[in-house]
Amino acid sequence: MLHIGPITIYGYGLIIAIGIIAAYQVLVTRAEKRQLNPSHISSITLWGVLGGFLGAKLLYWITQGKNIMAHPEMLWDIASGFVVYGGILGGILTAKRKRTDGFIASLYLLLYSLGRFIIEFYRGDIIRGSVGILSTSQFISLLLIIGTCLIMLVKSYQTLRHRNA
Repeated sequence: MLHIGPITIYGYGLIIAIGIIAAYQVLVTRAEKRQLNPSHISSITLWGVLGGFLGAKLLYWITQGKNIMAHPEMLWDIASGFVVYGGILGGILTAKRKRTDGFIASLYLLLYSLGRFIIEFYRGDIIRGSVGILSTSQFISLLLIIGTCLIMLVKSYQTLRHRNA
């Protein structure tokens, strides 16, 4: 955590921002080497970041439904309360609208979900809630693992069918 006057910068958010900037720079460099128009990278990045923020906030509101009912002022707090899964999904869905393939994003989502599912056994922060015997994050991970696998299987089947046609 870093305090600059009235502004607090949290480590997790800072690392996410650094990751976005680094990924953008890598993509722009690769686009230039392949003589591709880097404005497409800027557009996908911008829409992905906006979709990520909206998705992260929306999933936070969904997971905090009971608290929001008791304290509706939580809806107006835009500086805190984000769920990384919502950010990833929002970013992927928004970038998907820009007609990207989605395989790498799907693979990332699958591997992140697998890792998060396992890590949650060791975190011990049940304060974030639970669904049955699983933490909320494990439950979301399980849904995303199943959903991502199904989407990847359908896409693979469609690709094979298209090649054989």
